[in-house]
Amino acid sequence: MNRGVQIVGVASHFVWIWTIAGCGPPEIGPPPGPPPGARGTPMHRSPPMTPIAMPIPRPAAPDRSAMPEVVRANNALAVDLYRAIRARPGNLLIAPPCVTTGLAMLRAGARGETADEIDRALHRSGPLPDGGLAAMLGDLNADGPDATFQVRLASAAWLQRGYPIREDFRRALRATFAVDEDPLVDFEGHPDRAAALINDWIAGRTGGKIADVVPPESVRAPARMVLTSALYFRGQWVETFFEEATHEAPFRPSPASEITVRMMSLHSYIKTLSYADRGTYRVVSIPCGRGAFSMLIFLPDAIDGLDAMESALSVEGIEADLARLRRPDEIRLELPKFRLRTSDDLIGTLRSLGISRAFDRPRADFSGINGRRSDLFLSGARSSTFIDVDEKGIEAAGVTWVVVADSFGDEVPEVVVDHPFLYAIRDDRSGTLLFLGRVIDPGTDKSR
Repeated sequence: MNRGVQIVGVASHFVWIWTIAGCGPPEIGPPPGPPPGARGTPMHRSPPMTPIAMPIPRPAAPDRSAMPEVVRANNALAVDLYRAIRARPGNLLIAPPCVTTGLAMLRAGARGETADEIDRALHRSGPLPDGGLAAMLGDLNADGPDATFQVRLASAAWLQRGYPIREDFRRALRATFAVDEDPLVDFEGHPDRAAALINDWIAGRTGGKIADVVPPESVRAPARMVLTSALYFRGQWVETFFEEATHEAPFRPSPASEITVRMMSLHSYIKTLSYADRGTYRVVSIPCGRGAFSMLIFLPDAIDGLDAMESALSVEGIEADLARLRRPDEIRLELPKFRLRTSDDLIGTLRSLGISRAFDRPRADFSGINGRRSDLFLSGARSSTFIDVDEKGIEAAGVTWVVVADSFGDEVPEVVVDHPFLYAIRDDRSGTLLFLGRVIDPGTDKSR
């Protein structure tokens, strides 16, 4: 019988969920009196969130000195992933930490050229420092003060009952990735039950935002192992949008089309938002989670300017944009509410990153998992993501699963986000990009 290992990873683009809470406001004009955040008026804040009960993974041996190297590699992989999928139509969203984690888990069992290919995709000349990965995971898993943010990056290994797995591989997954106790399932006899257990785990680790994404047929024999990685994020804006100011407004997906969206408005006088004019596009940084995180909006000046912006996307470019951000005394921002879902097959994406041997059983070497070469291979890889942005904050989730088978002057900046744009969710403490995506049509998901 064919032997195989299934490694499943779900991430925001690998599992990330961002939501800005809030219901659709009544269709009335802005509230009377001073604009939100005007000098001498209190900043508008929402009541504290109620945290979702989820376990907090704690890796065993974090090494903070190695964390900057891991963050740089994660962000470089984020850009690579985005470039690999940008030709697909419509909205996009990826959760790079889920992919970084999923590939690193797979790398723990890879050997030879199979391991080298994964290392190159991870922007490493050798395996990522285990302690640095553990530090990144440990820092991300936290609840903010007054429940202003909540982040979870969780991983699990689902093993075929009775299938031999090397103990050093198990130890590596527990120490570095703090995987949930590796549950034994029966992919051969009861793939439906196995899929149900995995889907329940995913739903529980993404606040219920991602569910039923692993069908039984994707994990039936010869699957021997499924690896999942899920990322959940929820954060409140530092300065929230007044729901009463949200209004219907036009959005131009292309120069030849127009739709109506719910447009949020914020007129800030208290220097919470950061802004930069980069000539052909503008950048706005909207802080959330008491300033620990931010949502970056990259808006091209031209309605059809997103393609040129994507073509020039790079880690260095993002860092240059961040270095140019300044906090104006006053800024006006209009941003559409949006709730989007994506689901992507990652096999072609991973191949484009140079990972080929892992999918070829005769050449794949995952002997670090079961002690045998040319026995296990990667048979599938998918991701599902969710993001919700509203007046109060962001909620996002992603899950990835892989299957191995056998400056301003006197001018007040005004940014109206009324055409396609690029965005990112960033951990401003470490610089880690949690999510990276684009919005072509804010109204694609109608599930509000």
